Amino acid sequence: MEEASFTIVRSLLPAEWVVHEYRPDYGIDFSIEPFESVDVDTAETLGEHLFVQLKSVKTLTTRSIKVHPRYNVEKRPPSVASLHSAEKSEEITVIPFQIATNDLVTVQTMGAAATVLLILVALDVKRVFFICLNDLIDKIIVPADPFFGEKDSKLVFIPAWNELTDQPDSLVPLKLFSKRAKFYTAIAKFAFQYQELFYAGIETVGDETPESAYANTVRHFLGILRGLSIWDASDYWSLVAHYEAQLNRLEAILDGKENTIIGLQAETEMLWQGLNGLGRSFEEIAREWFLPTYMGQSFTRL
Repeated sequence: MEEASFTIVRSLLPAEWVVHEYRPDYGIDFSIEPFESVDVDTAETLGEHLFVQLKSVKTLTTRSIKVHPRYNVEKRPPSVASLHSAEKSEEITVIPFQIATNDLVTVQTMGAAATVLLILVALDVKRVFFICLNDLIDKIIVPADPFFGEKDSKLVFIPAWNELTDQPDSLVPLKLFSKRAKFYTAIAKFAFQYQELFYAGIETVGDETPESAYANTVRHFLGILRGLSIWDASDYWSLVAHYEAQLNRLEAILDGKENTIIGLQAETEMLWQGLNGLGRSFEEIAREWFLPTYMGQSFTRL
C-alpha cells in the first residue's frame, strides 16, 4: 500500500520537483522540494521544502460535518470561540482518518515553520488528499483537546476540497505551504524594521542630516525586502501582490519618479504598518485556508 501510494503521489507532482525519501523514517516519510523550470532542460531549486506523512486507505470514505463561525482561536479561548455565532452553520464534505497521536506530537514539536502535510491516498479511486498538520494541530486539535497526546490516536477530518490532481491549480496550496519558513522569516524582518524606523532619523552617520539618514535607512530596508523570496507568491495571494506594488511605489518616491502628497515618512509608515498586517493575516487567516472550518470553507468560494 505504501509503495502504491507513493507512486500515485509522485505521478501528480511536476516532473522537476524532487522527492527525498527517508529510510528509516521516524514520523516523516519524505520531503518535497519544489523546483522551477528555467528552460526545457533545466530547473532550479527554490530552496523550499515540504515534509510529508504519507498514509493510505483501501477505500475512500467521506462524511458531512457541520462547521460554525467562531472567533479566531489565537485571540479568544475555545470556550468563547466556540460560542460565537453558534446558530449559523455550513455542511462540508470531509475524509475522516484516524491518525496516531505520536505522529501528531512529532509535528507539534517541530513548530509551525516546518510545514508537515498529511497526504492521504485512497487506493480504490487513486485520489490524493492533503492537510497541513501544523495548522490542524494549532487551530483545531489543541483548542478542542489540549491533552490529545495522552491518547493513542485522534480522528481528524481532511476537507474534500484539499485534493491533489493533475491540474496545475491544485499545486497552489503546496506552493504556499512550501514557503512557510520564508514567510516567517519575512514577518520577523517586517517587525524588526518597523521598530527601527522610529530611530531612522535620529541615528545619523557622517555628514548625514536627519532627513537623509531617514531616506537612506528606508532605501536600505527596501533593498533587504527585495531579497526576500516571498514575492512570487503574488501569483496566488493577492495581499502579497498588493504590498509588492506598495513597495514599488515607495522606491519610486525615493527615486523621484513618483510624487507624494503626505510625504516620505508617512508613506513609509503606511507601508510597514501594512507589512505587519500581512504577518497578522498570515497567522489569523492564511493558516486556516485549507482546514475543515467555517473560515476554511468560505475561501473555497473565492
